[in-house]
Amino acid sequence: MEQHLDHVIGTVRLLLDRARGAAPSDVARPPAVTSPQAPEPVPETGSPSARAAKLPTWWRWAAIGAVAVAGAVIVGVLVLGGRDNGAAQTSVAVSSPPATASSEPATRAGTVKLGNAITLHGIDAASKTAVTAMKVVDPTTSSDGISTPDASTRYMSIEFQIMNTGTIAFEDPVTNDAQVLDAAGNKFDAVIMLSVEAGPVFPTSLKLLPGEKTAGYVVFQVPTTTTIATVKFTMDSGYGLDSGRWTVK
Repeated sequence: MEQHLDHVIGTVRLLLDRARGAAPSDVARPPAVTSPQAPEPVPETGSPSARAAKLPTWWRWAAIGAVAVAGAVIVGVLVLGGRDNGAAQTSVAVSSPPATASSEPATRAGTVKLGNAITLHGIDAASKTAVTAMKVVDPTTSSDGISTPDASTRYMSIEFQIMNTGTIAFEDPVTNDAQVLDAAGNKFDAVIMLSVEAGPVFPTSLKLLPGEKTAGYVVFQVPTTTTIATVKFTMDSGYGLDSGRWTVK
C-alpha cells in the first residue's frame, strides 16, 4: 500500500513541476519598448505557437485532477486502515474470563459401607490419608466419671482407623474432622471426651508420620430420638479437598 501511495505522490509532483515550467508562457508578454513600430505578431488560431500557449492550461487541469485522485486514494486508505484497527481492537477486547475456584471446602469422595477405607486428601498436595470407619457403638457411656449427656440426648461413638499415606506428617484434631448425619441430612459434631467404655479415644491433636497408622474412637452427642444414617470424615478440620462417607445400618 505504501508503494502505491509513493507512486501517486511522485506522479502529482511531476505534473505540478511541468505546470510551473509552462506557466510563464501563459502570461501575455508586455510590448517591446525598443521598437514600438514593430509590435510582436499575434499568433494565428491553429498555429503551433497558439497551441503551445494553450498547453499550460491543460497541464493545470491535469495536475488538479491528479491531486484529486491522490486525495481520494489517501482517504480510502485511512478509512480502511481505521476499520482494520477497530476490528483488531474488538478481537482483543473479547476474551474469556478466568476461571474461578469453587467456594466449597470439600467434595464428596464416595460413600461406602463400614469397614472400607477411603483415600482422602488435605489442603497440602503432599497430605493424604487412608481412613476407615470401623464400627459404631450406640449408645456409649463416658468412663471418666465426669461427663454425662444433656437431657434428651445420648452419647454414641465411632471407631476410625487412620493411616498416613502422604509424604508429610499428618497432624490434626480428629474431633474436628468427623461428623455424623441423620437421614434428613442434619449434622452433629463431635464432643471432646477423656474416655468412653467403648475404647480409647483420639488425643486432642493426632500426629502420624508418613506410613504410620492408629485407631481410636470419636464421641458424638445426638438427640435420643435421632437415628444416625451416615458417618463423615474430612481432613484439615473439614476443609480438606474431599470427604469420605460411610453408611450406618
